[in-house]
Amino acid sequence: MTNLRRLEYFLAVARERNFTRAAERLHIAQPALSRQVRELERELGTELIRRTTHDFELTEAGTLLLARGPQLIASADELWRSVRAHGSGEVGDVVVAYGASASYETAPRLLEALARDVAAVQAGDPATLREMFAEDASWTLAAGDLPISGVWAGRDRILDDFLATAMAHYEPGSVSLEVTGLIAEDDRVVLQWTSHARTRAGRPYENDCIGVFTIRDGRIQSVREYMDTRYAGEVAFG
Repeated sequence: MTNLRRLEYFLAVARERNFTRAAERLHIAQPALSRQVRELERELGTELIRRTTHDFELTEAGTLLLARGPQLIASADELWRSVRAHGSGEVGDVVVAYGASASYETAPRLLEALARDVAAVQAGDPATLREMFAEDASWTLAAGDLPISGVWAGRDRILDDFLATAMAHYEPGSVSLEVTGLIAEDDRVVLQWTSHARTRAGRPYENDCIGVFTIRDGRIQSVREYMDTRYAGEVAFG
């Protein structure tokens, strides 16, 4: 997932059409700004700005990102505000934001699939869990030395190795997922949730997570998950 701060830097440069003016507006050094934009291009695997000695122009990819990037920033800001409000005890609803290309037909399908998936995890329903993943699905979790870290390729490995290993560290029936935010576009969903559980040692467990889901034909095709791995290691896997 691309660093949103780098996206904000690119948008400032693209709007100003000048690195120096953008750096002044952002209150950072111009070389650092240039480095961040180059890093964004490296992450995306494409050139965003065509640079010459005297000219500055956006590539087609840069023009697209300038048009669509502000919407992503706004959706992310809305999601973070909702999460902070929830954490402070305020009553609120889950934020659901659709990107410009999420059609009225696609978005409800994504929501329906994810609602089914969350309910299956909470109920420990193996049949539904198996049904919700594509046979060649993958789940990626960069979690250092945790036993659930790595790339889990294939539905059987996700269920029998990854999820089974994770669930073995919690008391049966104690796991629940609280969805706190969602952004959907095309077949991709960025989902924010809090995992609640009680460990085998009787300790309460509460970890905030973000997952980037790709859903096709109503089934999960891939997941890239992010969590507080230090907390997970100390409380659940220590």
